[in-house]
Amino acid sequence: MSDLDVDMDELETDDDVPKRSKLKFIILAVVGLLIVAGGAYFVTGMFGSSEDDALVDGEAIEDASEDIGPIDDEDLVYLSIDRLPAPLMGANGRVQGYVFMDFSLEMHSGFDQSFVSERMPRVKDAFIRAISANGVGRANAPGVIDFDRVTDYLRDAANEVLGAEVVKRVLIVRDLRTPT
Repeated sequence: MSDLDVDMDELETDDDVPKRSKLKFIILAVVGLLIVAGGAYFVTGMFGSSEDDALVDGEAIEDASEDIGPIDDEDLVYLSIDRLPAPLMGANGRVQGYVFMDFSLEMHSGFDQSFVSERMPRVKDAFIRAISANGVGRANAPGVIDFDRVTDYLRDAANEVLGAEVVKRVLIVRDLRTPT
């Protein structure tokens, strides 16, 4: 037999064709299922509820209202400010470490949220200046953050730079301390 001759027994048989088509069908079905599942995950992630929604609409916010004061029945909107640095001063006036804080600004309308969002660089500047001027530690325990005092003077700083009482409350939603 020459190199160009083909043995007929080596060619595919009709039995191999259905096996290959079944395998192709299974592979295509799995790929299609993955695409559909990925699309569904994306859509629910974009339009579904999040943990933040549960905090606003669910019980968690009612439990926390004892700590932060009463919540109005109005719809509240929030705007985030992430990772602003602040030094933690010791009793001797030296820096003990730094804290990076994330904030949520509470407002009563989407209009207020847009108003603040457009002026966010000024608000961040006011926050950094207020933190530098006032510090974040308690007077009697310098390494401990005085959350109530900090949120009060940051709210005042934001409203002063905005020129109106737009920000109703500043919430510290995270603090990360780093040693010097």
